[in-house]
Formats: sequence, C-alpha cells, structure tokens
Amino acid sequence: LLLDQAHRLVKLLGRLPCPRRSPSPLSSPAADGDDEELAVPPPALVNYDKYNSYNYKFDNILNKNLANKNYKLVDVTDALCENFGNNKKCYAQKNYEPYYFDTNHLSNEGSEQLSRIIINNFKN
Repeated sequence: LLLDQAHRLVKLLGRLPCPRRSPSPLSSPAADGDDEELAVPPPALVNYDKYNSYNYKFDNILNKNLANKNYKLVDVTDALCENFGNNKKCYAQKNYEPYYFDTNHLSNEGSEQLSRIIINNFKN
C-alpha cells in the first residue's frame, strides 16, 4: 500500500542547512584548569540563503511532486536557525556546543534541538 493511497497525512522533515566545514574544536574553552572567566565566542553560522541557493533544484522537484498530495513538508529550520534582520542564519555551534558532528551529521546537542521541533510537529 503506497503512503499517498492510504489517505493519511504524511509528514516529511525538511532539510537543515549544513556547515561547509566542521565546527572547529578550537572554539571551545580550554580544559587547562584555569579559573579565568572565558568569553563566549561568536556562534559559527551557516548562511541559510546561500545554502538554499545550492539546493533550489531539489526543492523545486520536491515541491512539484508533493503538490496536491496528502503530504506536508515540515520546516525544521527553527531548530537551529534564527532571523537576523532580513537574513536567516543557522548555527553550526552555539555557546561552545557544536550542533554538528561533521558537515552532514548532527551532534547530540544538534539532535536535541531538532527533536524539540519534531515532537511539536508530530503531537497531533
């Protein structure tokens, strides 16, 4: 039985922008026992619009094939992204916590951020 023939709403998770490079381990606090207060580094950000420009062909094919079907594409970018003025930026890491293990795989912290969005969207 095909999913679209079951007459049930099928929710698909959208893409998360991935960093072009892995978050640097050098951007975490030193574990040398020094009690000095460390300044929080600026977050490593992924440019959402630039990432989308690399994937527009896939998005167009997906949207065209999902049109008029019983599918809902769930936008999960709020898990790791924020609006900064007119631009959306997505975190590769924040407050010394990497959201990605490498350029394509979420870390434990990134997975926890994403799971909050998934749970909220699939409660109903």
